[in-house]
Amino acid sequence: MHIHNSAASATKLATVAAVLGAFALAPTNAEAGGAGVVLSGGFHQDRAYYYNEEGDQGIDTQLPTNSAYGVELLLGDRDDRVLGIVRGFVARDAALKNPDPKALGEDSGDYVFPDVEAAGPTVRGAGSVGIQWGLWGDPNGFQLIATSLIGSQFWTIDNLETAVFQAGVGVTYTVNERYQFAASVDATSRFRKRFYWGSDVWLSARYMFD
Repeated sequence: MHIHNSAASATKLATVAAVLGAFALAPTNAEAGGAGVVLSGGFHQDRAYYYNEEGDQGIDTQLPTNSAYGVELLLGDRDDRVLGIVRGFVARDAALKNPDPKALGEDSGDYVFPDVEAAGPTVRGAGSVGIQWGLWGDPNGFQLIATSLIGSQFWTIDNLETAVFQAGVGVTYTVNERYQFAASVDATSRFRKRFYWGSDVWLSARYMFD
C-alpha cells in the first residue's frame, strides 16, 4: 500500500511541478513553440465491487467512457520534428454501473454492493508532460507523429490521485505558419494500486508562435 501511494505521490508531484514550471516560463519563451486547446474522449477499465451473504468479494470489471478538455503548450521551434508537450486539463469519468452478480455468473442468493451509479461521474484536475515525435512528413505541412506522455489526475475531492501513462500515433496538419491541427489515438494506462488499461482520441487546435 505504501509503495502504491509513494508511486502515485511521486508522479503527482513531478507532473504538477513540470506543468506549473512550463506555464510559468511560457511568457519568456513566446518566440518559440505554441499554445492550443485540446479535447479528448475514450474509455478505460474500472472496477465495481459486490459481496455475498458471507462477505466474499466479487469484482465487475467495466469500461466506462471518459472525456477531457483543456490547454496545451508546445516547447520548441515549429520546424523541429521533436517538440515538448505540456497539458493542463479537466478529466471526466462516466459513472460506473451497479453490478449484476447473477448476470456475471454468480450463484443465486443475496448480494450487496455500493451504489456506484448514484455517485455519478468523477471530475478531476489533471496535467501531463511529454514529447511529440515527427516520424514522417513535413512539420510545416502534413506530418505523421508519435506521442508519449506521463501525467497525473491530481486535483481531486476524493483523494484518489491517479498516475497516467500515454503512448500514441497521429498526424499534424499546419494550415499556415501560425495555425496547426493535431489528432492522435493513444493507448492509455492508469495506475492507482494497480494498472487499468484504456484508449483515448486527442484533438488539438494550435497557434504557433515562431
